[in-house]
Amino acid sequence: DFGALENEGGLILAVLLCATGTSIVAFIVQYSWLRLDGKRFASFYQGSIRFNNYIGIPLIVSLFGEEGLLIYAVIIGVSIPVTNILVVMVMTHYASDEEVSPRKMARAVYRNPLIIWSLLGVLANLLQVPLLYAGDMLQFFASAATALGLLTVGAGIDFEAITSSKRNLAVVSVLKLIVNPLMMLAVCI
Repeated sequence: DFGALENEGGLILAVLLCATGTSIVAFIVQYSWLRLDGKRFASFYQGSIRFNNYIGIPLIVSLFGEEGLLIYAVIIGVSIPVTNILVVMVMTHYASDEEVSPRKMARAVYRNPLIIWSLLGVLANLLQVPLLYAGDMLQFFASAATALGLLTVGAGIDFEAITSSKRNLAVVSVLKLIVNPLMMLAVCI
Protein backbone atom coordinates (compact mmCIF):
# COMPACT_ATOMS: atom_id res chain seq x y z
CA ASP A 1 0.00 0.00 0.00
CA PHE A 2 1.67 3.17 -1.21
CA GLY A 3 -0.91 5.59 0.17
CA ALA A 4 0.18 8.67 2.08
CA LEU A 5 3.17 8.07 4.27
CA GLU A 6 1.36 7.32 7.51
CA ASN A 7 4.29 5.86 9.39
CA GLU A 8 7.34 7.85 8.35
CA GLY A 9 8.92 7.25 11.76
CA GLY A 10 8.74 3.48 11.29
CA LEU A 11 10.20 3.71 7.80
CA ILE A 12 13.00 5.98 8.99
CA LEU A 13 13.77 3.64 11.89
CA ALA A 14 13.82 0.63 9.54
CA VAL A 15 16.21 2.39 7.17
CA LEU A 16 18.51 3.48 10.02
CA LEU A 17 18.58 -0.04 11.47
CA CYS A 18 19.32 -1.56 8.07
CA ALA A 19 22.02 0.99 7.18
CA THR A 20 23.70 0.54 10.56
CA GLY A 21 23.31 -3.24 10.55
CA THR A 22 24.69 -3.59 7.04
CA SER A 23 27.58 -1.35 7.98
CA ILE A 24 28.44 -3.46 11.02
CA VAL A 25 28.23 -6.73 9.06
CA ALA A 26 30.34 -5.28 6.22
CA PHE A 27 32.92 -3.99 8.68
CA ILE A 28 33.26 -7.28 10.56
CA VAL A 29 33.33 -9.50 7.46
CA GLN A 30 35.76 -7.37 5.49
CA TYR A 31 38.09 -6.35 8.26
CA SER A 32 38.43 -9.65 10.07
CA TRP A 33 37.77 -12.21 7.35
CA LEU A 34 39.31 -10.66 4.22
CA ARG A 35 42.14 -8.96 6.13
CA LEU A 36 42.54 -6.18 3.59
CA ASP A 37 45.03 -3.35 3.98
CA GLY A 38 43.58 0.00 5.07
CA LYS A 39 42.99 1.57 1.65
CA ARG A 40 41.51 -1.57 0.12
CA PHE A 41 39.38 -2.14 3.20
CA ALA A 42 38.02 1.42 3.01
CA SER A 43 37.23 1.00 -0.68
CA PHE A 44 35.52 -2.38 -0.27
CA TYR A 45 33.63 -1.15 2.78
CA GLN A 46 32.26 1.79 0.80
CA GLY A 47 31.34 -0.47 -2.10
CA SER A 48 29.40 -2.84 0.11
CA ILE A 49 27.24 -0.32 1.97
CA ARG A 50 26.58 2.49 -0.52
CA PHE A 51 23.68 2.13 -2.89
CA ASN A 52 23.21 3.30 -6.45
CA ASN A 53 20.45 5.86 -7.02
CA TYR A 54 21.28 6.02 -10.71
CA ILE A 55 19.52 2.68 -10.93
CA GLY A 56 17.26 2.98 -7.87
CA ILE A 57 15.30 6.11 -8.79
CA PRO A 58 14.35 5.09 -12.37
CA LEU A 59 13.51 1.58 -11.14
CA ILE A 60 11.26 2.85 -8.33
CA VAL A 61 9.47 5.29 -10.65
CA SER A 62 8.86 2.60 -13.29
CA LEU A 63 7.62 0.04 -10.74
CA PHE A 64 5.68 2.18 -8.27
CA GLY A 65 5.19 5.62 -9.82
CA GLU A 66 5.14 8.89 -7.92
CA GLU A 67 3.91 7.32 -4.65
CA GLY A 68 6.80 4.87 -4.66
CA LEU A 69 9.18 7.75 -5.33
CA LEU A 70 7.82 9.53 -2.23
CA ILE A 71 8.70 6.53 -0.05
CA TYR A 72 12.07 6.13 -1.75
CA ALA A 73 12.78 9.83 -1.13
CA VAL A 74 12.33 9.25 2.60
CA ILE A 75 14.59 6.19 2.43
CA ILE A 76 17.41 7.94 0.60
CA GLY A 77 16.92 11.12 2.63
CA VAL A 78 17.76 9.13 5.76
CA SER A 79 20.27 6.64 4.42
CA ILE A 80 22.46 8.96 2.34
CA PRO A 81 23.65 11.06 5.31
CA VAL A 82 24.01 8.02 7.60
CA THR A 83 25.88 5.99 4.99
CA ASN A 84 28.12 8.92 4.04
CA ILE A 85 29.01 9.65 7.66
CA LEU A 86 30.01 6.00 8.17
CA VAL A 87 31.95 5.85 4.89
CA VAL A 88 33.79 9.13 5.54
CA MET A 89 34.76 7.96 9.03
CA VAL A 90 36.06 4.60 7.78
CA MET A 91 37.88 6.12 4.81
CA THR A 92 39.43 8.86 6.96
CA HIS A 93 40.68 6.35 9.52
CA TYR A 94 41.71 3.37 7.38
CA ALA A 95 42.80 4.99 4.09
CA SER A 96 45.09 7.51 5.77
CA ASP A 97 48.83 6.90 6.01
CA GLU A 98 49.00 8.91 9.23
CA GLU A 99 47.39 8.79 12.66
CA VAL A 100 43.87 10.24 12.54
CA SER A 101 42.60 12.14 15.56
CA PRO A 102 38.89 12.29 16.43
CA ARG A 103 39.01 16.00 15.57
CA LYS A 104 40.38 15.30 12.08
CA MET A 105 37.73 12.64 11.55
CA ALA A 106 34.96 15.02 12.65
CA ARG A 107 36.33 17.67 10.28
CA ALA A 108 36.26 15.19 7.39
CA VAL A 109 32.63 14.37 8.19
CA TYR A 110 31.33 17.92 8.43
CA ARG A 111 33.25 19.04 5.31
CA ASN A 112 31.84 16.28 3.10
CA PRO A 113 29.70 17.87 0.34
CA LEU A 114 27.07 15.09 0.34
CA ILE A 115 26.60 15.42 4.08
CA ILE A 116 26.49 19.23 3.91
CA TRP A 117 23.90 19.30 1.11
CA SER A 118 21.83 16.56 2.75
CA LEU A 119 21.69 18.56 5.98
CA LEU A 120 20.86 21.76 4.07
CA GLY A 121 18.04 19.91 2.30
CA VAL A 122 16.63 18.68 5.62
CA LEU A 123 16.90 22.20 7.04
CA ALA A 124 15.13 23.70 4.00
CA ASN A 125 12.40 21.10 4.38
CA LEU A 126 11.95 21.74 8.12
CA LEU A 127 11.85 25.50 7.56
CA GLN A 128 9.51 24.96 4.58
CA VAL A 129 11.68 27.07 2.30
CA PRO A 130 9.87 27.42 -1.04
CA LEU A 131 11.91 26.21 -3.98
CA LEU A 132 10.00 28.44 -6.45
CA TYR A 133 11.40 27.70 -9.92
CA ALA A 134 14.13 25.41 -8.65
CA GLY A 135 12.06 22.33 -9.52
CA ASP A 136 12.46 22.83 -13.30
CA MET A 137 16.14 23.63 -12.92
CA LEU A 138 16.72 20.61 -10.66
CA GLN A 139 14.86 18.37 -13.14
CA PHE A 140 17.17 19.59 -15.90
CA PHE A 141 20.30 18.90 -13.84
CA ALA A 142 18.94 15.56 -12.61
CA SER A 143 18.41 14.37 -16.18
CA ALA A 144 21.97 15.28 -17.10
CA ALA A 145 23.40 13.93 -13.85
CA THR A 146 21.95 10.46 -14.36
CA ALA A 147 23.41 10.12 -17.86
CA LEU A 148 26.78 11.59 -16.84
CA GLY A 149 26.89 9.45 -13.69
CA LEU A 150 26.28 6.25 -15.65
CA LEU A 151 28.90 7.27 -18.20
CA THR A 152 31.41 7.99 -15.43
CA VAL A 153 30.70 4.70 -13.67
CA GLY A 154 31.18 2.79 -16.91
CA ALA A 155 34.37 4.65 -17.82
CA GLY A 156 35.81 4.09 -14.36
CA ILE A 157 35.48 0.32 -14.34
CA ASP A 158 38.88 -1.32 -14.05
CA PHE A 159 38.35 -4.86 -15.37
CA GLU A 160 41.89 -5.92 -14.49
CA ALA A 161 41.38 -4.96 -10.83
CA ILE A 162 38.04 -6.79 -10.79
CA THR A 163 39.54 -10.04 -12.06
CA SER A 164 42.52 -9.84 -9.70
CA SER A 165 40.39 -9.80 -6.55
CA LYS A 166 37.48 -12.12 -7.33
CA ARG A 167 37.02 -13.30 -3.74
CA ASN A 168 36.82 -9.74 -2.41
CA LEU A 169 34.41 -8.77 -5.18
CA ALA A 170 32.25 -11.81 -4.39
CA VAL A 171 32.10 -10.85 -0.71
CA VAL A 172 31.15 -7.24 -1.50
CA SER A 173 28.52 -8.43 -3.99
CA VAL A 174 26.97 -10.85 -1.49
CA LEU A 175 26.89 -8.14 1.18
CA LYS A 176 25.35 -5.60 -1.16
CA LEU A 177 22.96 -7.77 -3.17
CA ILE A 178 21.90 -10.44 -0.66
CA VAL A 179 22.67 -9.48 2.95
CA ASN A 180 21.50 -5.86 2.70
CA PRO A 181 18.11 -6.63 1.08
CA LEU A 182 17.51 -9.51 3.51
CA MET A 183 18.32 -7.25 6.47
CA MET A 184 15.94 -4.60 5.15
CA LEU A 185 13.22 -7.19 4.64
CA ALA A 186 13.70 -8.53 8.18
CA VAL A 187 13.67 -5.04 9.70
CA CYS A 188 10.52 -4.06 7.77
CA ILE A 189 8.70 -7.27 8.72
